[in-house]
Amino acid sequence: MTKQLPLSADFIYNSYKRQRIDKSELDVQTTLLINSIISNSSAFPIKKLADLFLKDCFKLRMIFIQKVGLKQLNAVTSNVISTEMVSSLSYGTSLGVTYGEVIELINAYSSGDEVRQVIEKGINEETVITTPSYNEFLSVLSTLGNNFVSFFKSSLYVDVYSIITKLVLEKEITLDSEQVKTLNQSLFQSAEEFGYYSSVIGIWTPSEDDEFVLARNIKIRLAMAGDCSGSITLDELKELYL
Repeated sequence: MTKQLPLSADFIYNSYKRQRIDKSELDVQTTLLINSIISNSSAFPIKKLADLFLKDCFKLRMIFIQKVGLKQLNAVTSNVISTEMVSSLSYGTSLGVTYGEVIELINAYSSGDEVRQVIEKGINEETVITTPSYNEFLSVLSTLGNNFVSFFKSSLYVDVYSIITKLVLEKEITLDSEQVKTLNQSLFQSAEEFGYYSSVIGIWTPSEDDEFVLARNIKIRLAMAGDCSGSITLDELKELYL
């Protein structure tokens, strides 16, 4: 399940900007994805744009895991966190702040004991990592229940919204104020869903020391879900407050 560790948008963007003669399959797929997002950014609203490239993000993630390995993916994600957090603060925008929050969540997730244990126990040097299609993977998860599907999809939305956000912050894409607002909200909500369902299925739980906004929101939802003896959606949470 931790094969669905979110990619680092900074790593993807840097790979895209890197000029290499001997491009790897990962470099090629990264370039194709970024160029496609940029070329379609003015033709579709943000949420439609994200839906359009969800499967492509899954394909890129699986190529990365197959070529580099899950442990290395976790290491890459962890190693770029501090750089990303510094760069997110330098943007000086609400979107940059949200991006920093998401980075902090991914850092907490990727360094959590549960994730580390699953990686160490489930993956070794002899493990053959298969690359199922998006629909095949989704079909398998569907047999495990809706919480696993929600975890999987939200992790992909974190990827695609983070990549779009990085492109906006780096001025590769220009959006009007309403689209930026939608992107900001969508990035935050997808990250909250990812963190929440990670906890629901037992992969990661925010620690008592995690006090950034996303972590606090996730803790509140988990506490309220416990009181209701079941998981709680964003819409249900909003209804409780309104």
